[in-house]
Amino acid sequence: MCCEFQQILEKIFGILEDSRSNPTRHLHLVPLRQHRLWLSARESAKTVLERDTVDRLVAMAGCDNVDVQREGSAALAAISQSNSQQLSASLPQLVPLLRKLMLANDEELCRNACVFLANLCVSEACRAEVVKSLLMNMLNLLTEPGHMGRRDSKRHVARALFECSKTPCGVSALSPHVSILQGYRDTQDSALQGSIRGTLAHLKVC
Repeated sequence: MCCEFQQILEKIFGILEDSRSNPTRHLHLVPLRQHRLWLSARESAKTVLERDTVDRLVAMAGCDNVDVQREGSAALAAISQSNSQQLSASLPQLVPLLRKLMLANDEELCRNACVFLANLCVSEACRAEVVKSLLMNMLNLLTEPGHMGRRDSKRHVARALFECSKTPCGVSALSPHVSILQGYRDTQDSALQGSIRGTLAHLKVC
């Protein structure tokens, strides 16, 4: 892990600890993207992730301070881009977190969770547990009416469904929901349309 990323994490972890006793003290430091957290995470993605780092980011993303949650979830989304295989070992703690964030009213938290989820699903080792535990959450978010701010979240959920449909368990679980997916086959959103049509192709639906 690069030194810069480690220093930024240490700073944020300190803020997380302090925020538990004084939730508003560090709001002037947020968003910490100004310190290039997400970029540093992406740059360090090729290194071996330390379990302690994952645990701390999960704690951040699941805490009660929404600003710290945003930064923790953004960092998880960034590091998962190239580390989904390594993160599969943490699925027991990641699944409840993803469910919580996908249900969040905060659009940024929801989007970060959906990016994280889609990246995890790139790894075959993650797909079975995601399908088992989060499929209905994904479909519910996809079909959620209104909420224009959720559009990007829906794109990433569709990408996660596409990845899951590459495996037999995904095909089996998604087959009863073909009618839902077909409702988005001709959407004007090209990214969403591409993922949905790819999923339907895996399900052998013309």
